[in-house]
Amino acid sequence: MLSDLHLPFGSDQCERLLQDRAFLDRHDWIVLLGDLVACYGTRGEYARVDAFLAALGRPYSVVNGNHEFYFTPVEEGTADYGRQFLGASRAVQDEQMARFERFYGLPSRFDAARWDNLAVGLVGLDGLGSEDEGLLSPQHQQWLCDVLDGSSDVPLLLFCHLPVFDPRLAMLRYYEAGRRPYMELSPAIRDRLRNRKLPTFWLSGHLHLQPEHPFFEPYRTDDGVIQVHCPDSRGRGRPDNLQWHCSEHDGLTVRSLQVDEHELAIKTRHLGSAHESSSRFSLTAVGLEPVRHF
Repeated sequence: MLSDLHLPFGSDQCERLLQDRAFLDRHDWIVLLGDLVACYGTRGEYARVDAFLAALGRPYSVVNGNHEFYFTPVEEGTADYGRQFLGASRAVQDEQMARFERFYGLPSRFDAARWDNLAVGLVGLDGLGSEDEGLLSPQHQQWLCDVLDGSSDVPLLLFCHLPVFDPRLAMLRYYEAGRRPYMELSPAIRDRLRNRKLPTFWLSGHLHLQPEHPFFEPYRTDDGVIQVHCPDSRGRGRPDNLQWHCSEHDGLTVRSLQVDEHELAIKTRHLGSAHESSSRFSLTAVGLEPVRHF
């Protein structure tokens, strides 16, 4: 899972990732968790993403982040590029979402599939609210209800740019007071999440958490979802709940999933070292802590 690349920012870190072919080639599939573009989703930024995907050389899926659609585009080479971030009109946001879908060849930012023992959902963003909370349209709220209903008998992995709501996220300083950096899900969706008999994993980026952050380890939300925060893939993140803005840090950390018949392992790899840790969860029961953590 790769999140918040913000290309071409962090190009040196991305190059380190691309050079570790042995690590990349271990993975059957890559999930890109949004904010691959630097700022606004301009043509120039997508050209950088295109070059990265060509070098990545792995099959992948993608969900959109807020930087793919939300801000009024500013062209590269101008004085305001990377400095001015104004919410775009609804019409411009729709144009940017359409550009995202055309670039990746997607019929929709939302997709789901299920097998005999597992289901997967890609949860895109339809908008942001007045306090930066992630929003789904009524159509896509119903879509997510249908996904939850259709996967009630198997574990479910949901990939989204923003994390799912949990009260502890109110403790996170996120640029300025009053901002809510999580998805605003309908009561119908939350009821379904709470009533699921098998595990639901929500895997997201957006928050730019460093590995030492207190929320970095997977945790169970009030709605029974196992929230997995994926670090940004460019070495810029929050070390704790007291720092409003991200800071540069050494090293590059990525998260992977390994799914077996009865267990899911969330692997954390620090590129450039042999260090890798895992949190393992049972896929056959809800309400259990990780089976093993080391």
